[in-house]
Amino acid sequence: MPRTSISFERGFYPSAGLVGPTRVPNSAIDGQNILFLGPNLMKSAKGIGGGPGIPGGKRLYLVGSKIGVVDGDGSVVAYTRDSYFYVSSGQTTVGNLVLPSSNGALRFYYNGQSYNAGLPAPPVPTLVAGATGTSTGKYAIVITRKRTVSNGESNPSPRSNVLDVKAKKVRINFPPAPALNSPDYHDKWGVYARPVNSPNNGPYLLLKDVDVAITSIELDWDDGDLAALEPPTDHDPPPMGKFVIALGGTLVVLGTFGGAMTDVHAGVSPSLFNQPDAFPPSLTTYLNPQESIIGLAGGAEGEYYIWTKNSLQALLATSSPEAPVQVRTIWSKQGIQSPHGGCFANSEFYAFTGKAGPVRLGAGFEPDTVFALPVREWIRKLGWNAANVVVGYDPVYDAIVYMHGNIALAYMRSLGIWSCPILLNAVGTAKAALTFEGALLIGVGNGIFEWEAGNGLPQDWFITPAWQEAPRSGDRCTITGYRVCGDLAGTQLKSELLIDFSDTPAYTLTDTQPGAHYTDWTHINKRCRAFTIKHSGKGSDHYIYDTEIEMLYPGAIREKK
Repeated sequence: MPRTSISFERGFYPSAGLVGPTRVPNSAIDGQNILFLGPNLMKSAKGIGGGPGIPGGKRLYLVGSKIGVVDGDGSVVAYTRDSYFYVSSGQTTVGNLVLPSSNGALRFYYNGQSYNAGLPAPPVPTLVAGATGTSTGKYAIVITRKRTVSNGESNPSPRSNVLDVKAKKVRINFPPAPALNSPDYHDKWGVYARPVNSPNNGPYLLLKDVDVAITSIELDWDDGDLAALEPPTDHDPPPMGKFVIALGGTLVVLGTFGGAMTDVHAGVSPSLFNQPDAFPPSLTTYLNPQESIIGLAGGAEGEYYIWTKNSLQALLATSSPEAPVQVRTIWSKQGIQSPHGGCFANSEFYAFTGKAGPVRLGAGFEPDTVFALPVREWIRKLGWNAANVVVGYDPVYDAIVYMHGNIALAYMRSLGIWSCPILLNAVGTAKAALTFEGALLIGVGNGIFEWEAGNGLPQDWFITPAWQEAPRSGDRCTITGYRVCGDLAGTQLKSELLIDFSDTPAYTLTDTQPGAHYTDWTHINKRCRAFTIKHSGKGSDHYIYDTEIEMLYPGAIREKK
């Protein structure tokens, strides 16, 4: 008697038709909590569980070897071990370390202290004659602020008064310094002097650094004591912004220079190379089109992707000191609306857009949606809101996971197929994702969980293959039996024969035998034009390997019209 097997090699394909030329054989038209792991190999999903045990938030980042969480807009990057630069509008954490909100300012955390990044030019110092000494002539200086922990130095102060002395020491009175626990704290003054008797001409050259605890100091010096180092003139503090990234040896504050009449913040403001406290205004460039940033993702070395409501743009590190960051527009008319609406899988970028749904970056940088044809209409009917979609990469199964609310839909990259939707078995909805230490972490509700690391709580799963037809469409056939090969670890398998597009089973097979095995053949006699066999169970790591059907097809038995 002829036998046939039901295959799932086309994966989850709910957008296919039921019969005729729109039908997609060897696919699943419905299902829940099922992952496809190989050709015709499926297993029931574990769901999410475990995780790092820290609170979640709106945004997740890889910060050195730790997880960064920003509960609002903003980002955080590692500088040196246990020191960080960050911009945020809400609470920011790195591991278990809580950083205070920066309210849009770039801040630097080091050794228990949070500083404002960048150093403003100090007020003017004053010079007076001191005790008897060797200094003779006209003297003038400027001073800078210096912060050792970030290798930062400010622009110089205005020039001091000109002091004309003879055989005296020069006393330098410094302006008041910020307190030790102040976010503007710096630990040294840089003292720069012009050549003696040239208070209005010539360069300022480094005389010495002075500890900030010293309020005044008396010195003797002549031109031979000056080092050939001039104070910086382009070390402006960073502008206010929305995000910060590390790119090619610079820090880049993103979303800077929003106008008074608009809420658009499209500036891209890099620091000088290896000078994270120095942000020359001349280096700022702008996104094109100029829109406020919604999200960002790091790609290859020296590259970041930035997305707005209507665009996708790349920031590229250059070797030019005059333009260390280049902005390149990738998509100018299609954007990503969710903070975690895009991610990299190795060098391939995937996203979810309001216009196209699931999309990836094509070889020519065009939006490629062909891979999403099996599920795009299904997603549209469910009404997924692009502003709430989270996209993450799971390297364990090489899967791009699209999440909306409590539903996750995984595209299996290596297989080129979709798995059935998986319910996120946790309280709350998905709002963030991060690939961390070889696993996909998902922010759900107020927690962070690991993909496919469920705690073993039983989950209902089912899978319905595409409807099967007689060899000639419209003919009738007779199902005389079927059997299933699977492994449900001793829990109950239910396999229901459905015929002629009815949800009511024409026959139900149940099995509880442990281990991988074939069930006994059923003995039935069901005549139909179309049929399928729906499998279901309760639990994780259950496998269905094969479904065999015995069928009689006399031929030319047409359905009466």
